[in-house]
Amino acid sequence: MYRTIERNSFVSMLYAVLDGEAGTLRFARAGQCPILMTAEMHGREQFLTTKGMALGLEGGDTFNSVLEEVELKLRPGELLVFYTDGFTEAMNPRQEEFGEKRLVDSVRTHRAQPVAVFIQSIVDDVRAFAGNASQHDDMTIVAVKVMAGGVA
Repeated sequence: MYRTIERNSFVSMLYAVLDGEAGTLRFARAGQCPILMTAEMHGREQFLTTKGMALGLEGGDTFNSVLEEVELKLRPGELLVFYTDGFTEAMNPRQEEFGEKRLVDSVRTHRAQPVAVFIQSIVDDVRAFAGNASQHDDMTIVAVKVMAGGVA
């Protein structure tokens, strides 16, 4: 990608492998937002981060040396939220960003809802915050709830 991408451009990405049978998540980030994880039992949110850099910023040696893959064991009651920065960087008419704190608050408020309702509630919170201000970035969100017998 470094050879073909326009200078001053890059692509961020995250890959994740969810193994429902083993109850694990293996992931790596290349400049993408961290995964927001929360658990119903202790109500604590945390951002799952790994080392890495966006694609296209350099020829490969540095990218390969800093890229980190992490695997973690999932527990029932945990909620994983994968999102793009269009959520945290959404601005209201006063040019204030929605930000990570508001995202965490929204996740905390809606985490008990079914996944489809949860996602729509997060989108609605961002839209209510932004009002009629135009947005400059895409907004993509994926949520995974870990259940006793699998994921939803």
